Amino acid sequence: MKNALGMLFVLFLELCLAGAIFAKPRPDLAEAFQKQADWPATVNELKKFLQIKPGQRATGKIDQWRMDLLKKLSIHHPLEFDWVEQDLHDNLNHIRDFYFCRTPEIERRMLDKVFGDLGRKCPEVPREEFLATHRKAASERREKRLARLKELCGKIVFTRHFNLGCSHYA
Repeated sequence: MKNALGMLFVLFLELCLAGAIFAKPRPDLAEAFQKQADWPATVNELKKFLQIKPGQRATGKIDQWRMDLLKKLSIHHPLEFDWVEQDLHDNLNHIRDFYFCRTPEIERRMLDKVFGDLGRKCPEVPREEFLATHRKAASERREKRLARLKELCGKIVFTRHFNLGCSHYA
């Protein structure tokens, strides 16, 4: 019995070592994230690092490396990152799925939302044009929402995750 357990342990160690040797190493974060000319190009470039296997759902714990990539994406493209959250805000799994295993259903849902906010019917869009179409429509929606404020204020600054109010410690 002892000998069988010892052999199982050795087999387990060999499998672990083989996994470590043959596992695909993750590229450095800076190497993985290289900002492209625009949002669609950047997201499509990151897709090869973020995408999970077909049929596998992006649920549960997301590894830290992927989260760091998404954080970099949100820093370099804050408006577009925020628009994805606005259009899929009702379901966290859909937001994760957008980055990890985007489907035509998720794309359709986002376009329906943004064009619905604009009061227009959503056009049929080829998948390769989805990101550019969504970005253009979301930008138009933003302009429409902020038009009255621009008349009153003149200049609007987009901020994210910051409180620009006064501190009660001051």
